Amino acid sequence: MNGKREYGDYQTPEYFSLDVCQYLKRERQLTPSVIIEPTCGVGSFIKSSLIFDASEIIGIEINPEYCKTCKENIADSRVRILNTDFFSFNLKSLIKGKDQLLIVGNPPWVNNSTLSGFGSDNIPEKKNFKNLKGIDAITGASNFDICEYIILQLIDALHGTNSTIAMLCKTSVARNVFIEMKRTDTNLTSCDILEFNTKKVFGVSASACLLVITLSAEKTSADICNVYSFDRPSEVVSSFGYVNGTFYSDLSKNSPDFSGNCCFEWRQGVKHDCSKVMELSVEGTHFVKGLRESVDIEKNYVFPLVKSSMFKSPIISSFSKYVLVTQKKSTGKHIPHSDGFSQNMELFNLTQRAILKEEEFYLQKRTRFFYVWNRRLFLCKI
Repeated sequence: MNGKREYGDYQTPEYFSLDVCQYLKRERQLTPSVIIEPTCGVGSFIKSSLIFDASEIIGIEINPEYCKTCKENIADSRVRILNTDFFSFNLKSLIKGKDQLLIVGNPPWVNNSTLSGFGSDNIPEKKNFKNLKGIDAITGASNFDICEYIILQLIDALHGTNSTIAMLCKTSVARNVFIEMKRTDTNLTSCDILEFNTKKVFGVSASACLLVITLSAEKTSADICNVYSFDRPSEVVSSFGYVNGTFYSDLSKNSPDFSGNCCFEWRQGVKHDCSKVMELSVEGTHFVKGLRESVDIEKNYVFPLVKSSMFKSPIISSFSKYVLVTQKKSTGKHIPHSDGFSQNMELFNLTQRAILKEEEFYLQKRTRFFYVWNRRLFLCKI
């Protein structure tokens, strides 16, 4: 297991952590009394945080070698490094009685499913931490972003305080965090995104940002999240958020209004978490898996696939993908023989063999949507 990948370990260059702290001090005019870095690594943000006149600076880190490095390189009586696991640490007890906190840092950019596939134990307990209901709870529990989980846990711990959270994260995570704060009616005065060049800072190609959340002890809420460039923090590039209770992904565009009254609500989709096997394309007269292998299966369980990314177009006139779905309905109980697929498996021997061939691949994903029973694997359709 590669330790760097397991811990989402991409240490922040010291020059950039200093840029972030200087922005928070000069542009945001923050004067925190206590600063906490929940995943401090070798201490870039801890060292950069010394520019603030805080009475206490606390770093939390699971890696004992990193803790040793922090203590050796940062000689300041205000700094305290805790060698512990954030996922099991009682953060609320640490911040009890404190206000005007600044939580700053760079949590791991990795998701739960990836770590589970590695066999890593550096993951939080898998649970419905967003308190979702029904099928949302099932899909939400199967996979989540570790960085998003950490930020949401921080928000929960800091509820009712006048504190600021400033985290480097993927832009998609920042959007999800904003939406979740609105869903849970979190008290906040502002939520802003400052996009930066990840290739320059970390040497990776990704859409990422500095997410800055200003929480409040008062009952208040911000409906709009503004997006800036980190290099030009005073110029709004775009914005997203809620207008009259409806979420708009880009408020800067004059997009057509497709909202209206509908006589019924509907939803459909497939959660398989195994696209390399279950998503197919057509080459000539054959189906081809994402693994670039030709697969010979019956067409009874192959359906056209329209992915969410295609809905950027007002009219969808074609598609290029197919998906293998082995159930006609979901009863909410994952019981073999519930829809006739297993009863008539002998009629679809090619499909059965194609599925079971990749059984090990499914098990590596550790998803709740794949079940092995008497050497036969069944999917749950949503």
